[in-house]
Amino acid sequence: MKNKVKIIILTFFMALSMWAIPVFAAEDSIVYDQNKNLTDEEINERFKLINSTYTVGEPFSEADAEFIKFYPGLHNASLAATRVTEKGFDKSKTGSGVTVNLYGAMYGDLNLVYGWYQSDAKLNINKGYTNVTGLTMHITCDAYGLLGSSGTYVGIVYKGDKTTKLTPGSKSYYVNKKYEFTGVGMVSAYTNTYIEVDTKIGSFNLYAF
Repeated sequence: MKNKVKIIILTFFMALSMWAIPVFAAEDSIVYDQNKNLTDEEINERFKLINSTYTVGEPFSEADAEFIKFYPGLHNASLAATRVTEKGFDKSKTGSGVTVNLYGAMYGDLNLVYGWYQSDAKLNINKGYTNVTGLTMHITCDAYGLLGSSGTYVGIVYKGDKTTKLTPGSKSYYVNKKYEFTGVGMVSAYTNTYIEVDTKIGSFNLYAF
């Protein structure tokens, strides 16, 4: 039994080492056209689509697995020493008579079996704060890993959407929260922060990425 466990763990480490590649590899290494020449906006939209399409433990299509491999998101697993990655954001949006500004940074790290993500975010209501009826801050993380006893497939191994309710009536808010998670054979993770704004005449979301 011990030997079997050792073989499985070694298999995951060998498979993970093949995924420890630069975020943007040579263009001619990408097979599927939908994964070529993507802008930052297209990359983020593709991540959102994949994350909303698959459930935890469901294998990706070959095209989506290729995308995750060559555009592995904010946090990339590695056999090297633990390191923290950071990505800043500063976004604004006007909708339903309200203008909001979301800015700050996301932090995180992961290895084969453990990870964490943190959002340090500030929200300003630059216009129409008296029209706001509800505010919900979402901090999300989708971690991708190797599925199956031999790591044959790639899919989501952890999915998190942590919410914080904010009390309407103020012009500014601050949220700094960190969450931990575990998985098996993790190779990378995509995290995001977004604010869900409800007003007297409608609602909208503003994403950090």
